[in-house]
Amino acid sequence: MKIKALTIPLLLTIILGACAVNKKSRNHVIPSFSLTFGKTGGFTNINPIYSINNTGDLFKQATDKADPVPVKKLPSASLDSIYLLLKQTEFLSQPISHPGNISSYLELKMDTLQRKIMWTESAQLPPACLKLHLYLMETIKNK
Repeated sequence: MKIKALTIPLLLTIILGACAVNKKSRNHVIPSFSLTFGKTGGFTNINPIYSINNTGDLFKQATDKADPVPVKKLPSASLDSIYLLLKQTEFLSQPISHPGNISSYLELKMDTLQRKIMWTESAQLPPACLKLHLYLMETIKNK
């Protein structure tokens, strides 16, 4: 009888923890966010578009009008790395906009905040932003 009495609260705790908005990764409580990245420009506009959310879901869109398709779930260690790199970039305070014919971009949506940075290969990108972008590109190569 005591086991049944303990089982219900334990199950409720597990269910409520799984439904929480913020995800606890290996080392951090990660706030809700969406990070979109890719390239744009050129004659036909370059695709695909990738996005990652705070639960580690990686999505791919063939075009900007297509629906996102799940690609994979990132491990906690990768999500931790992305979160730390985002913090290091001070992303929301970066006034980077150097679009060209073909540009790379990162767009962060967090709560009511939204910030997009664009650059060409010839633009001087802060090292932390470059490191984040390279990490994201490696993440999609290893899908």
